[in-house]
Amino acid sequence: MRVTQRVAYYLVLMTGLVSCTEPISLDLDSGEPQLVVEAEMSNLLESYVVSLAATTDFDGISDRSIAREADVSIIEERSGESLELFEVFPGEYYSFGGDFQGEVGEQYRLRIVLRDGRTYESQLVQIPEPVDIVNINSELREERFLSEDLVEQRVFFQDITARLDNTMQDHFAIFDNRGFVESFIDYPTCGGFDRNNQGSPAGPVRCWAFQDPIIQDISLTSNLSVSGDNYEAVAMSIPFDARGQYVLEVDVKAMDAQSFNFWQQAKDQLDKGDGIFDAPFAPIVGNIRNVDDPDETVLGYFNAYAKSTAQICFEWPAIGTRPTPIVSCSTLCTDFYAPAVFELPLADELCP
Repeated sequence: MRVTQRVAYYLVLMTGLVSCTEPISLDLDSGEPQLVVEAEMSNLLESYVVSLAATTDFDGISDRSIAREADVSIIEERSGESLELFEVFPGEYYSFGGDFQGEVGEQYRLRIVLRDGRTYESQLVQIPEPVDIVNINSELREERFLSEDLVEQRVFFQDITARLDNTMQDHFAIFDNRGFVESFIDYPTCGGFDRNNQGSPAGPVRCWAFQDPIIQDISLTSNLSVSGDNYEAVAMSIPFDARGQYVLEVDVKAMDAQSFNFWQQAKDQLDKGDGIFDAPFAPIVGNIRNVDDPDETVLGYFNAYAKSTAQICFEWPAIGTRPTPIVSCSTLCTDFYAPAVFELPLADELCP
């Protein structure tokens, strides 16, 4: 889930508005570009991603030129071992291969050296113990409202809750997710052959369309005021416009208290729902600094998570389903709904 994109946009937008409690005249073309960083790693052996950009105007992130060809690395504090990330897309850096894997209890630092020599480092972040997921549950919810032409509309959601273990020490976490929706296309007769020309009658064909992210909201949880061996946390609400079964993977990404505070401030301001010219009730401070100029404003955060994942399968009700698209014989289901796959072993395990 790229909730960081929404937070990064907010940080950019509010940079010049922190003191805007009175009417002002804005010069939308002025101001030095500010570096924007979205970065995270985890305790899993996976590709880590660092996204760099710069603010150039009032519209937000619109320039990645100063973020090109940077040296980006993640450093383990205890051993000094370093993981180099490589630029795959403009301003997008990924780690590949190797055996560098975040470890629970270890501290890490992000280091960025731009082409012009400016050097940035994050504060140390520690990977905490992961939060065990006891189970995942879903409940169907319906909302009704009147459209502009006074026609009643019905919208359905799946409310997802996660029961989490509470036997460990204080923990803080953010929810993330990805989904696979059962999708169909229908072929015309195609001369008695299917789209692969295998000699079977044409008709509806199924594939699994990948959806990431499903939601953009920030969903946090902590056990600071919870008793008992486990507790239930609201993970997310998922709107649907699909037909058939849905496989949802839910990540619980444990973080340290400092990172949690950053996300809580971002969530509070986003949930506040005021206009863009309303001053934020608290500045949102990231953990990345210019090594040679600590007064420079750098937007964003370097996160280090301990991930736990659970899956659930549910089926949409018949109400509100979309009609099956009718396509030409040469169109593949996986192309029509790309990215998609024909087979999903996870669905075979989870879905009835």
